[in-house]
Amino acid sequence: MGSDLVGRDEELAAITHLLLRVAAGGSGCCLIEGAVGIGKTALWNAALELAGQRGFLVLKAHPVEAETAYSFAAVADLLRPVLDEVLKGLPAPQKVAIETALLIDGGNDRAPDPHAVSMAALTALELLAKKRPVVVAVDDAQWLDSPSRMTLQFVARRLTARMALLMTERTEGHVEPTTQLECERLTLRPLSAGALQQFIHERMGVALPRPTLLRLHEASGGYPLYALEIARALRARSSDLAVTDPLPVPGNLRQLVARRLAAISPETRSELLGVASSARPAPALLSPEALQEAIAAEVIAVEGARVRFTHPLFASVLWVEASSAERRAVHRKLADLVGDEEEAARHLALAATGPDEIIAARLERAAARARGRGAPTAAAELMERARELTPEAHRVDRLRRAVDAADFLVAARSPGAEQLLEAVLPATTGNLRARALQLLAVGRGLNDNRAAPPLLEEALEHVEDPMLELRIRLQLSDPILRGTSDRSIVHAVRAVELAERGGDAGLMAAAAGTRAALQGKPIEDLERAARIEELSRGGVQARLLLAWLHLARGSDAGRVLLNSLLDESLAAGLRAHNTVMSMLAYAEARAGNPRRAKLLANEFLLYSVPEQNKTGESGGLGIRAYAEACLGELSDARRDADASMRIADAAGFAGRSIQTRGVLGFVGLSGSDVDRAAAYFREAVARLFTADQGRWPPLAHTRLAVPTVLADAVEALAKLGRLEETRPLTDWLERDPGNPWHSALAAYCRGLTAAARGDQDRAQAELGEATGRFGPLALPLDHGRALLALSAAQRRGRRKSDARQSLQRALEIFDGIDAPLWAASARRELARIGGRPRGEAGLTASERRVAELVASGRTNKEVAAALFISAKTVEGHLANVYTKLGVRSRAELARKVASEKICTP
Repeated sequence: MGSDLVGRDEELAAITHLLLRVAAGGSGCCLIEGAVGIGKTALWNAALELAGQRGFLVLKAHPVEAETAYSFAAVADLLRPVLDEVLKGLPAPQKVAIETALLIDGGNDRAPDPHAVSMAALTALELLAKKRPVVVAVDDAQWLDSPSRMTLQFVARRLTARMALLMTERTEGHVEPTTQLECERLTLRPLSAGALQQFIHERMGVALPRPTLLRLHEASGGYPLYALEIARALRARSSDLAVTDPLPVPGNLRQLVARRLAAISPETRSELLGVASSARPAPALLSPEALQEAIAAEVIAVEGARVRFTHPLFASVLWVEASSAERRAVHRKLADLVGDEEEAARHLALAATGPDEIIAARLERAAARARGRGAPTAAAELMERARELTPEAHRVDRLRRAVDAADFLVAARSPGAEQLLEAVLPATTGNLRARALQLLAVGRGLNDNRAAPPLLEEALEHVEDPMLELRIRLQLSDPILRGTSDRSIVHAVRAVELAERGGDAGLMAAAAGTRAALQGKPIEDLERAARIEELSRGGVQARLLLAWLHLARGSDAGRVLLNSLLDESLAAGLRAHNTVMSMLAYAEARAGNPRRAKLLANEFLLYSVPEQNKTGESGGLGIRAYAEACLGELSDARRDADASMRIADAAGFAGRSIQTRGVLGFVGLSGSDVDRAAAYFREAVARLFTADQGRWPPLAHTRLAVPTVLADAVEALAKLGRLEETRPLTDWLERDPGNPWHSALAAYCRGLTAAARGDQDRAQAELGEATGRFGPLALPLDHGRALLALSAAQRRGRRKSDARQSLQRALEIFDGIDAPLWAASARRELARIGGRPRGEAGLTASERRVAELVASGRTNKEVAAALFISAKTVEGHLANVYTKLGVRSRAELARKVASEKICTP
């Protein structure tokens, strides 16, 4: 399936549910609809692949426009492969009808009776469905010939057990819809920019810079096939794409669009070029005649006070085919017409033919406005153009605009900043040089963590502006990125002094929050800084630190805060947004939401543009690996964690090197490969002590991962009987008794080592304490694993009833958080104990809850939301419920629940 299904998880889940229902004895009809190039056929093919894997008989047809005049062409395509099998089972009149309709030898010369043909098709499918479930699949149903359409409509209204109808249909242009079919409709929408990036990356192996990605998304309308063709044309270019260059439109797409544009007069096409060049085109840009003609040709549509092209490719082709002189003339005209200063400046720049300080200054003001509204990519484009249009006589302005452009590029996480700074750095002095060094530290630090501090220290030697010094010192003291040290604290204290003089509430909050985190101040100090920051709208640093501290204590307040910051952080620049996203992905995985964590990690990787940001690539891969390990996807987890580790080792990311070795150890534990797990944990612990000289707290940017690494290491060592090595690791966790997470983990470790020594009474006491401490925390996997270990100690202590109860609680947790390997381990232990788990009909606790909610009338999505699990998990539980209870529909399940009370414990 692969890349063609990027961004189609919900649709694929709906089709999977249909197939499960049909396989269990139900029936259903599904219509996948959308415009050309949106990906209908790709989803249809994936559905047929799934059906084949589940043992379905797949009958398919691909009608084309040229065959719409042929009677029963699609019916013939569907039934011909199975005719020999079904003809002998048809009643004589139906057999004659189908043979006549399909022009088979033996058919008579009379026109076939449409009703008889429809009955024959239905009977044939019923005969086939007695042997195995059947999918009738039609791609491009809009081209069905009329008799075939009537036959399928007849069949769709009468589908019986183990029969499904799956079709695709185009929803644009002058085609006859098959709206008479009563089907579940899956309307495909354009892909988001992030999903489009993933699609392009998987198909072509490249990650586009964000500005190019956004332009590609706009030009393609989010249609994957169009985007792929344009991306291929981009790769074929011999030079980089400049901001002012139009995106290339490949010949095949240009021809497709040109046929629609050919019906429009040259005068109207000329006026449409103005619409294509405007950010917010209004109907007034077109004459009444041109407006009417373009609407009639379905090239544009009017929505309120705006005009839009019915597909973005119309704008792209009009732009590509216009000459440079025509484009400049349009921009000069638009610069006088538009009211927005930013858009007017952009049009002036695109109309300019050479250096012009007046236009450059206007562009600089527009760039500042764009940055102020949280659009660093647009600001970078405007400032870069301002630099290019600055005359040589204005050398200082040109240097300053170059550094400003680099600043905006860094905020947008776009490539080019480092090259721009290296070009101007030799000519800068004072504050401008300090700014350039500061920005260069950010860029180089993305790929080598050791490169940033020396550049920032050098910047302090040149800085003259107290506010710039404050920002540099905040970078040098950032506990998330730089860790804890005496030098970090010195920088943080100085930053607070500078902030107090400057009067900027947002910077004051960031500085105070940083100092509080580094000096171990009470959490109330950080909460005050976070409130000031929120009120002043001065960034997100203090609240990031507060979320980090909550997570380090096992509190769900950190995850909640990060979710609230996700949208706001975009206004603070992509650097802040990426930090929020990566922390949130890790928080979601720990909170028992590994699927959302994996989605966030994927999005984070796409935003980071791996070729430009090794920090982002290593971090995103490491977090995704942890989520995959939780989900039981061990081969993927091992691959991602190994890649993250290699990048981190090469780039000097000490914290990430420790964390990814911990993930690889967790993968080993999840797969019962304890020897391999212990080897990775040994490396992680050795690096941890080397980096921190055995001190607590450890490197601050590993603090969220280190407690888990230590506890997992203790588990592996205890299983191998290497108990002498567990004591120092448990000691570390016991050094912070005020931290509820560390206290829970310490009790867990003490319980594991006691169990390994054979002291089951001590093990039960310690593990019982651990489960009690984990209960209030937002760490369900930790809680479930503690219950699993407690049950083993209870079993060895001959407390089988208590052990069974602990295992049932653990199993309920594991099933609820999509942890299949840990759930399987709990089931094996239940089988080992013997006896029957609580619940009728052999349903697990999770299956009982799903059955109860489904029987009450809730949809799968509503059940998933109520139980905090994925829709896929609901589908799996529901399939098990149907099998165990012998029901085939939701109605049957509701009757079963009502009559037999199968859900009552």
